[in-house]
Amino acid sequence: MTAPQREPVGALVVEARAAIRRHRAGRLLPLLGVAVGVLTSFAQGWLDAPWSSLANAASPWLVVAFVVGYLRPTVGSAALLGMLTCLGEVAGYYAASSVRGFGVSATWAAFWLVCALVGGPLFGACGRWAREHGSRPAAWGAAAPAATFLGEGVGAYWLRLGYRQEAVLFVALGLVAGGFALARVPTRATTTVAIVVGALGGVAVYGGVLGMLG
Repeated sequence: MTAPQREPVGALVVEARAAIRRHRAGRLLPLLGVAVGVLTSFAQGWLDAPWSSLANAASPWLVVAFVVGYLRPTVGSAALLGMLTCLGEVAGYYAASSVRGFGVSATWAAFWLVCALVGGPLFGACGRWAREHGSRPAAWGAAAPAATFLGEGVGAYWLRLGYRQEAVLFVALGLVAGGFALARVPTRATTTVAIVVGALGGVAVYGGVLGMLG
């Protein structure tokens, strides 16, 4: 019987070091969410319209979770880190706003926490799926940033709020993100369908949520 071949010790050491680096990076990634949340609080006072809408919307936060998920090795870890990133964004935003002397609404904080618990894992997983070259999950995953910007731009800013400049900005960002997705994923037809379906779903979700909130 032939003895099983063993990997060289040097290769095992390199692999172990890479695993340690990934683990450390995974622990630090949620801190990116906290930093984004703090920056969002300050950006609300720095930016003029229509750019200020980027500091008053869900899509930019969800795209951060997407990027974090893209960097993870598995879909499960991407979903978990996506959720922790969005929770960090909420915590960072309200902590910074409180320190700056602004009142914190428990109702709105709870609302954004629920959004983080739902959107964070979804967009984290989408980020990881976007790395699957040539597969259907890759098409749907890569479509997520475009879908959320298009959906929020049309559903929230255009239809519900009537903020035309902000809507145009978000739609433009959605089209740019869609262009990146189509360039990234070979299955362009599936990716296009995913963008359209995701955007229509985003219009319904964003418009519906704003309608319920009044």
